[in-house]
Amino acid sequence: MRIVVVNQRIIARTFRELGHEVLALALEPGPRSLPRLLEANGLDRSWPELVLEVERLSPRTILMGLGELACPKLFWAIDVHLNAWWHRAYARQFDAVLCSQLPWVRRLEALGAGRVAYLPWFGAHRPWRPWAARGRPMCLVGRVTAHRPARQRMVGLLAERHGLEHLDGLDAEAMLDAYGQTRLVPNEAICSEINFRLFEAASCGCAVLNQAAEGGVGHLFEPGVEVFEFADIHELDALARALLAEPRRAEAVGRAAWERVRREHLPEHRCAAILDAAARAAGCAPRGAGADAHAWDAVGLLAEGGMVQSPAAPILAALGPLGWAEPWAFAGLVRALLRAGEAGELVRLLRAALGAGRFAGDLEAGLAASGAALRAGEADLARAFWLGHARARGLGDRGGGSPVELLLAWAGECERAGLDVRPGLRFDAGRTVPGSALECLLWANELEPGRPGIMRRLDAVAARHAGMGEFRLSVLSWLGLREPGDWRLGLELGLVNLQAMRLHQGLEELALARSAALARGAGGRFDSVLAARGGAALAGAVRSLAARPQSDCGAAASCGTPSR
Repeated sequence: MRIVVVNQRIIARTFRELGHEVLALALEPGPRSLPRLLEANGLDRSWPELVLEVERLSPRTILMGLGELACPKLFWAIDVHLNAWWHRAYARQFDAVLCSQLPWVRRLEALGAGRVAYLPWFGAHRPWRPWAARGRPMCLVGRVTAHRPARQRMVGLLAERHGLEHLDGLDAEAMLDAYGQTRLVPNEAICSEINFRLFEAASCGCAVLNQAAEGGVGHLFEPGVEVFEFADIHELDALARALLAEPRRAEAVGRAAWERVRREHLPEHRCAAILDAAARAAGCAPRGAGADAHAWDAVGLLAEGGMVQSPAAPILAALGPLGWAEPWAFAGLVRALLRAGEAGELVRLLRAALGAGRFAGDLEAGLAASGAALRAGEADLARAFWLGHARARGLGDRGGGSPVELLLAWAGECERAGLDVRPGLRFDAGRTVPGSALECLLWANELEPGRPGIMRRLDAVAARHAGMGEFRLSVLSWLGLREPGDWRLGLELGLVNLQAMRLHQGLEELALARSAALARGAGGRFDSVLAARGGAALAGAVRSLAARPQSDCGAAASCGTPSR
């Protein structure tokens, strides 16, 4: 086949090795016209039989002109767990999206992305190296900064207790060479996703200690046979200690993972899956110049999130013709007008849409319109959009009496629709419109800071999603200070500390919570809940810690002043 591969040299090289003719493009960030790029390479629009764009994590490339090409067009969403909030718009101009995270396949489809298929990342061809020839007991290659506090804590504790060696700044080959000299590799991920490191370390025959991933890793590697899993830093600490003392057991798992990579997870395996997905999805993409509206909608979302710099004019021009026909285009048009500071034009559009009854009952359009009206100082107009939505959904005329109550009403509707959070998007409560339950609640909290009911709802929403540990620490700590006798809050805070790689603080909070439960005659219930959620080993450690005199706690658990 004649294949265009955008921003992925290993897949491009593999397609060539398999006998295909490949145009490999490494593109700069921003909008890029693929038909013009073909012309620049001496090719016409009929040349490609397949276009594959692989998400470039940073900076962002946005392909334009895909509607002018007749061949199948695929987008491989790599960081979908952090970027689904703009992928859902960008994906609509492709025949299919290849999604690297299994739990996100159905979620991305539900967000309107079209046809979505699962395609995980891949490993590398590496020779087997016996563990007797490996000089590093434990190593992690990766960036460790204040922006990744959980990883920073994990690396610090494992270095102190188990001699972990941390390396950074290595290119791909040097990184694989380092893992080839390593026995154990701990792996932490932002949102408990399946990340590159799992495949990289397994390709080198390391025993991977993988943070429990959302949806599990069993569809890729067999837990306990080809990979180890841990739920929190307490479990990781114990697992590292055990495996360093049992190198033969750990080596067998590393060898099994290496063999699994060679059977199923190499670049040629992914190339075969890509060709199959292209054959199944051909003909699903929109044709004509109008397809670019989806790409410009994505640019608008990225600009709103502060991830690209883009004037509003081309976004308004692309979405304007569709804004009265498609709810997603109307929502994008509203957001673009707000960002451009076109308050008068924005209010005119909102009043016209409300008067015509456009998109009543559509959550994305209604929330964008209501939020934009609130930003423009039109509280009555904002509530009118809520009431139109509520009536269309059979909710009656309730809710939305004040700006805070309006936001709480929209938050509840987002929760019912499964739109809890938009991971990876930093919501600006003073500038942008909300698109999820969490963002509605954050804005409500800005308007009425510290209202306990809002804080409880913030934690309840965040608790349903991986990667929210740091946020939950702050919310639960705030609640715990105001309700110090609530042992359930203390138990939750302790578990979240452990998940955030705070071993000493987590054990300390759990010990304090157990003491509070005992004081209220609920010690048995505390122990049962903790054993069910954290395991028998953690429950035993907490009982042992809580039984020690305050002066004997020492550095092992830092059980002095509560960390909150």
